[in-house]
Amino acid sequence: MKDPFVYALYLSFISHRPDFVYPFVEQSDDNGTYSEVIRSSEGHIALNLVRPGCYVGDCYHIKKVKDFIPIIGNALIRTRKYDQEDITDNRGNPEKPTIIRVLPGCAYRICNEGESSILVMSWCNELDVENDKDIYDEPVEKVEVVEEAEHYYY
Repeated sequence: MKDPFVYALYLSFISHRPDFVYPFVEQSDDNGTYSEVIRSSEGHIALNLVRPGCYVGDCYHIKKVKDFIPIIGNALIRTRKYDQEDITDNRGNPEKPTIIRVLPGCAYRICNEGESSILVMSWCNELDVENDKDIYDEPVEKVEVVEEAEHYYY
């Protein structure tokens, strides 16, 4: 809302409404929970809860920039350009506030090496749109597949 008059109208309108309370959508699995809590035309803010000994991510984006801010616990955020092998380890914790920016074309993994869950806030420069899925699976740590040996039974 760049127009000051439109902004003033908006503020006047919402000042006469009751408080807004609404649920947000969570996506959960065994590793943790992803909750998109704020959406705007300029992107979104989400909370990533990662359980002890688990990690989330292992993907990259072509158009998205992501900022990660550890809120609770010690987070290890590993990054690697999708077409390279060098991995960068970035550590963050609430005692030393740090923003870890992941640029387009960089695979990332949020790791919890601790004994309790960690909470990492993330910001993304654009929204996830139904017909434009800008997410590509890419493990940060590439695992070399070794051909399975034959089994002999006696």
